[in-house]
Amino acid sequence: MEKTLNQLLVLFRQGNGYTRQQGTCTLYRDGKYGYFKDLDYYDQTVGGWSASFHLSRLYEIYLSRYSESQDVFEDKSFLDDYISALDFWLDNDFQNPNWWRMEIGIPGQLAKLCLLLGDRLSPDRRQKACEIVSRSSVSHNSRALKWTGANLLWAVRCTIYYAMLSGEKALIKPCTTRLAEEIVIAEGSNEGIKPDFSFYQHGPQLYSCGYGRSFTLELSQLVYILSGTEYTLPPDKLELFQSFVLEGQRYFVHGRSIDYLAAGREISRENCMSSESFLDALWCMLKSEGYSRKAELREFYDAIITNKDNFSGTKYFPSSYFLSHKTGSRHYSVKGCHSKFRGTEWGCGGENRLGYLHGCGANTCYLSDGLEYHNIAPFWKYDSLPGVTSKDFTDEELYAITNKDYDASSIDNFREECSGASKEGSGILRMRLERDGITGYLTFIAWEKGMICLGCDINAPFRTHTTVDQCLLRGKENLKDLAIYKEQFIENGGFRYTNLSNNLPMIVNAGEVEGSWKRNSLSKPDIKIFGRILTVRFEHKSGVSSYAYAVTASGNAPDDIDTIFNTPEKQGVRFKDG
Repeated sequence: MEKTLNQLLVLFRQGNGYTRQQGTCTLYRDGKYGYFKDLDYYDQTVGGWSASFHLSRLYEIYLSRYSESQDVFEDKSFLDDYISALDFWLDNDFQNPNWWRMEIGIPGQLAKLCLLLGDRLSPDRRQKACEIVSRSSVSHNSRALKWTGANLLWAVRCTIYYAMLSGEKALIKPCTTRLAEEIVIAEGSNEGIKPDFSFYQHGPQLYSCGYGRSFTLELSQLVYILSGTEYTLPPDKLELFQSFVLEGQRYFVHGRSIDYLAAGREISRENCMSSESFLDALWCMLKSEGYSRKAELREFYDAIITNKDNFSGTKYFPSSYFLSHKTGSRHYSVKGCHSKFRGTEWGCGGENRLGYLHGCGANTCYLSDGLEYHNIAPFWKYDSLPGVTSKDFTDEELYAITNKDYDASSIDNFREECSGASKEGSGILRMRLERDGITGYLTFIAWEKGMICLGCDINAPFRTHTTVDQCLLRGKENLKDLAIYKEQFIENGGFRYTNLSNNLPMIVNAGEVEGSWKRNSLSKPDIKIFGRILTVRFEHKSGVSSYAYAVTASGNAPDDIDTIFNTPEKQGVRFKDG
C-alpha cells in the first residue's frame, strides 16, 4: 500500500492528466476560510459549475509552488492558506444537481488535495474528507460497480483514494479485480473497447477521444500506481490495453492534436483537441511494468511531445464506421454513420447543442500541424461542418432539433447505411445518404497522396451544399465567393483542395467571423470573440447533383488519377498505373 501511495503522489506532484484551469488563482482569507472571490459557490449550473473551480485552483496553486527539493508545506503561511481553503469546502460540502460532479468529480479532486497533505491532515478533517470521497467509492456507492468504461475507472481510482485516506487496505483488491473485468473486448453494442480497438460510451457511439481518452489516461495511471505491487493487473489485461492504445488510439491522434470526430460532445469544450492526456498516459505506460511493446509506445510518446508525427497507416474501424488514413506528416479521416449507430450526442448543460450534423455521417478531419480546427467551435457554421452534405440551417433550427432529441440515432429520418475497408495504406468508406429530405451516394477513397471524396445522385427539392472543409484560415487574404473549377485548387496551411467535378465549381470564402463559446455550450459565457475562417464548399441547386474533389498535402497535385467513376452504380477511381 505504501508503494502505491508513493507512486500516486508522483502523479499528483507532476500534474499528470491535469488540465490547467483559466481564471484568477488569488486566494483570499476571511478568518478561518480561504476562497476565491470571483467564484459563485451557490451556482447550480450543471455544466461549468463555478464552485468546482475552487478545488482545481487550489491544486493549481500547489503545482505552481511544488519543488522536488523542498516540501512546499514547510512554508507555514502557504500551509495555513491551503488548509483554510480545504476547510471552506469540507465545512460547506457544496452541492450541484450534476450527479457526475457529486459522485466522481468532486470526490476525486478533494481526495487528491487531502492525500498531498499526508500526516498534516488532521483526524477531523480526514473524517470529513472520507465522508465526501466515499460517495465515489465502491465500498459506499453500490451503483459504482455497475458503471462502465471511463466512469468505472474513475470509481476505481476514487476507491483507492478512499482506501488511502481511511486506511481500509482491504478495499483495493476487490476493486482492482473489478477493474480487470472491464478490460475486455466489448461485443455488439456494449460500451468499452471494441473488437477493432475503437471505443464506445453512452451506447453504440464513437468516443475514442472523449470518454475513451479519459479511459486511456485513467487506466494507464491506475496500472502505474499498482505496478510492482500485489495489486498489479494480469499480463493478458495489460496486453489488451496496450493493443487498444497502439492499434486503436494511435489512429485518432496526430502529434499534439486529436481527431475531433472522435471527441463526441466534447467538441464544444475549449482546448478539446489537445492530445496532452495521451502524452501523460504514455508516460505512465513507459514507467510501468508488464508492457511488451515499449519501443512503439515510445514512438507514440515522442510523436506527441515533438509534434512531429511520422506514423503511417490506414485503418477502417467497422464497429465505428470510421476511416483513418495517416501518411506520416498528414492525418485524413472520415466518419460515416448508420441507422443503428449513434453519430454523436448533446446534453450536460447544453454541450454540443448545435451538433446535429456532427454525427450525421461523411464528416471529415484533416490535420497537418494540428491547429487546423483548434478552438474553432465558437466560429463554425454548424450546417457546414467539414465533409457534410446538408441544407441550410440556422443556429436556432439546429438547437430546436437537439433540444428535442438527445442523440442523432433517435431522429426518425436518419437512415444512412455505411461500410468500408482498408488494406496496405489504402482505404474506402461508402455511405448511403438519406436524411432531412436529401438522398445520394457518398464514397471516400484514401490513397498515398490523401483523400478523394465523391458524391453522386445528390437529390433534394431544395438547395443543398457539400462542405469540403471549414477550418482556420492561415493567410491574410479575404475571399468572397471565389469559384474554383475543375482541376483548379486552393491551398491553406498544409493542404490543397482540388476540384475534380466536371461542371460544379467549389466556392471559397475566407475572412474574419464573429462567434462565442456559448453558441454550442449553454454553460459558457456569451462573450463575442473573432476568428479567421476558411470555408470551401459546393452549392447544389434543387434536383440532382454530384461532386468530386481531392484533399492532398500542399504542393502535391492529384495528377495520378486517370478516370473517375461517379454514378449510383459505380463510384471510384482508376489511377494512371492501372
